[in-house]
Amino acid sequence: MKPTPTNDEAPPRAVRTINPPAQAASRAGRFSMTQQLTTAEAAARLGLSPQQVRLLCRLGRIRARRHGRDWLLDAAAVEAARKRPKVGRPKTKTKGST
Repeated sequence: MKPTPTNDEAPPRAVRTINPPAQAASRAGRFSMTQQLTTAEAAARLGLSPQQVRLLCRLGRIRARRHGRDWLLDAAAVEAARKRPKVGRPKTKTKGST
């Protein structure tokens, strides 16, 4: 049976840097948000449900980041999304309305 190595005899571990300083600095600019909104606040501003807002975040249509299980959205990105023209079929007039 092989003896268990002591701390002096243990092989060196490979050290992996998770966020090198240069990458961390460049990433900080991408995710720095001045005012942050929750999904419920963004949904109220956009006239959507919170589920639809979470879907837009997951698809990358609104700039947001995860904070645990919740999303934090950039207020400027929400305002820009609110000003975008709506997509889809235009509403038609019904026979009763003039």
